[in-house]
Amino acid sequence: MGRESDAGLKIVDALTAAVNAIDMRQPGSRQFFASAECAEKILQEMLYADGESLNAIAASIGHTHIDVAWMWQFSHTRMKTQRSFDTALKLLEEYPEYVFMSSQPQLYEYLKEAQPEQFEKVRAYVKAGRWEPEGGMWVEADCNLTSGESLIRQFLEGKRYFREEFGSDNKVLWLPDVFGYSAALPQICKKCGIDYFMTTKISWNEVDKIPFDTFLWKGIDGTEILTHFAPAKQFDAVNYNPFGFARSPHITTYNGVLEPDYVMGGWKRYSQKALNTEFLLPYGYGDGGGGTTREMIEKGRRMERGIPGCPKVKFSTVLQFFKELEDQVINEKKLPVWNGELYLEFHRGTYTTAGIIKRLNRKAENLLQCAEFLMSAAEYSQKGYCWDKQEWRKAIRAFLTNQFHDILPGSSITAVYDDVKGIYREIFQVFRKNAEDALEGLMQEVPEGKLAVINTLGFSRNGKLEFSCQSKAPVLRLNGEDGTSFYAQNAGQNSYVTSIRNVPAGSISLFDVQEVQNETENPWKWDGETIENAYIRVKFANDGTLESIFDKEEQREVLSAPANVLETYEDRPYQYDAWELSPYYREKMYCCSDLTSSELVEMGPVRACVRQKRKYLSSEICQDIYFYSDSKRIDFHTIIEWRESHILLKAAFPADVLADQATYEIQFGTVQRPTHTNTSWDAEKFETCAQRFADLSEPDYGAALLNDCKYGYDIHDGVIRLTLLRSPSFPNDIDKGIHEFTYSFMPHKGDYRRAEIQKEAYDLNRPLISAWGSGKEAKKAKKPAYQAPMVCDCPGVFMETLKPAEDGDGLIARCYEGFGCRQHADMRVIPGWCVTECNMLEEELEGEKGKRKNFSCMFRPFEIKTFRITPVEEEK
Repeated sequence: MGRESDAGLKIVDALTAAVNAIDMRQPGSRQFFASAECAEKILQEMLYADGESLNAIAASIGHTHIDVAWMWQFSHTRMKTQRSFDTALKLLEEYPEYVFMSSQPQLYEYLKEAQPEQFEKVRAYVKAGRWEPEGGMWVEADCNLTSGESLIRQFLEGKRYFREEFGSDNKVLWLPDVFGYSAALPQICKKCGIDYFMTTKISWNEVDKIPFDTFLWKGIDGTEILTHFAPAKQFDAVNYNPFGFARSPHITTYNGVLEPDYVMGGWKRYSQKALNTEFLLPYGYGDGGGGTTREMIEKGRRMERGIPGCPKVKFSTVLQFFKELEDQVINEKKLPVWNGELYLEFHRGTYTTAGIIKRLNRKAENLLQCAEFLMSAAEYSQKGYCWDKQEWRKAIRAFLTNQFHDILPGSSITAVYDDVKGIYREIFQVFRKNAEDALEGLMQEVPEGKLAVINTLGFSRNGKLEFSCQSKAPVLRLNGEDGTSFYAQNAGQNSYVTSIRNVPAGSISLFDVQEVQNETENPWKWDGETIENAYIRVKFANDGTLESIFDKEEQREVLSAPANVLETYEDRPYQYDAWELSPYYREKMYCCSDLTSSELVEMGPVRACVRQKRKYLSSEICQDIYFYSDSKRIDFHTIIEWRESHILLKAAFPADVLADQATYEIQFGTVQRPTHTNTSWDAEKFETCAQRFADLSEPDYGAALLNDCKYGYDIHDGVIRLTLLRSPSFPNDIDKGIHEFTYSFMPHKGDYRRAEIQKEAYDLNRPLISAWGSGKEAKKAKKPAYQAPMVCDCPGVFMETLKPAEDGDGLIARCYEGFGCRQHADMRVIPGWCVTECNMLEEELEGEKGKRKNFSCMFRPFEIKTFRITPVEEEK
């Protein structure tokens, strides 16, 4: 809008008349104030009275986005929270129409600890409906790297906090600044009582603009959630990048300013004008806090009355906006649907940066679930067992805080990660202590001298197991009470490794261990260049890469070129060093071909190991490459002392597989992404993320690449690559140092479903655990020494979580369908237990009746189900 427009001319005329009416000769005098009243009357008559504002409304909410850690440490965040909330409280006192919203319970807890009197003021304004504690999660967590169970815990802890402190029930997932959104989120949201979703970050796409701002977002299971991209931006601006490089007319902000420039810019940018005429405008300085200013509210007051050519402002709450939006659009045929993930064409380096932190997060996620299984087992089988629930909850909250979207992705300053490493030490101490205490109690029921093998997952599995044993024998035999028998191989330092098949679901199985006197049959052929078992034959090239992997069962070559090639690239993104991976990195590639040694260091009835050492520039790489006598899986246990700057490291596996889509594991399911670059949407997925595996398959054959703490994948033209390390210098350089991780390559018959790749990924990330019994001798039994009260052995349905219920009433089990198939699953219930389906907040579903016997349960594709399991007296 300019001076040449009708609205602009009208505003200029009104302002001129108003200014001319003010007597400025003696400011502050009676004449001055009388003339000011005349000027206000002129504005009312010439500007506001005729209602010539645009037929659009900017629902405006006071807001300040505070990064829990970014360019500052947690201690600074505490101070930012206090100052920002103090400002909000002052403005709430001064302006009766003002409403403020803040989303993260962790911030409120900081305030409560530091300024309890201010926290009580917040509580009073919440009760009065003028302070909105809304947002869903404990912190605004990353949604690419965080596991599915962790995302549920974000909602569980976040919603519980707001309920306990303020009596409010969150309905909106508020993630304005997160770097992409998993297609599992709609279902998780709905089953956590979240009905709406808001972000602005997807507008930062470098190439492709998502065509909608108001739409139904459909997840992998078909669940839909009403979504709104707040479109606030300046009217003519094309850039919101703080570092001033990327330029786009589509970029919007969650740090809006309540003034005509942003209000008119938001309406101009809004894509759904034919659907509805109201959009959301969060206003207030953010990232580092600050929030709303008096100037913004004063301008909002004027726009609330209506300015020619500008949408009206309506002071609102976020929940009020979404409820009104839902009433307006939910039954409209024009309401579009976006199917699948909301992939951000930006910040793709965050899948890999700060590898040490990503490893700590993955290990903590796995340890948490193992500890909870053991605690659940101990709680109902050990008299007097208990744990420090306050200490446990504190550790859970710290664990969730570390998943904030600038911590886990690796985009915070180095000092933040110094803090985070210390916090993880405390988290691991609590998780391990509870796991060990529970296990110690359980082992008192196991006869001394018996080896207990524990499957913490609610489905039967094959698994690798390492256990300690005071023996020097090269081979041990494990004899199960059910008649099974397995060899265990000496791995050095009183450690043995074995591979156990068909371990019962959610069980503690017992084994007698004896030394093997006779020499065992050698399952290997090795000539210094080629290693072979009953399933595969692998040939090494002179540079240590895998020249060939031949599948003996299927009689086919797996590779199209040498594999486990450690590729490096110059990694100098044009902006946002720690965040970005710019596509031109592929222009210059170098191989880590300086093999300094390669030797066979282990060979026995269970596994063989070839150890390779390499030099690359200033860095050193050691890989133990494990082959297993009963499997086609090859593990690459890797230790790297990484000293490089601006170098990207990938492991490449060229597979002789023709497929235009690759499958990636996400939270509670999988998605498919293109392996080609037909369109700009395809080409922009040059780097994508996965949880524990990605797979490239023809209908009858394929190969998977698994990991135990990596997330960045690149699968194109038959080459499967896993991104191992980056080395940015801004805003941190924490990737320099020692890294330890394992990735695994597994060729297989059929697709990932038939090969049960999920189970292989579980085995890599949550292996079987063991302990020695400390109790009295007992009779042999064919049943496991312990079995979870409910298990499921339906192929494709995975029960991965068994935990104590939050309210102390029984146990909670979480299952999901992971194959994308609709199927009946037979749930086995142990006598003496009652099973009731509930939502993810552990609230029983309406009309649900408890089941005391085995029952069949229908799972939709990728559906997640949660059950409460409570002990009852056995029926006579």
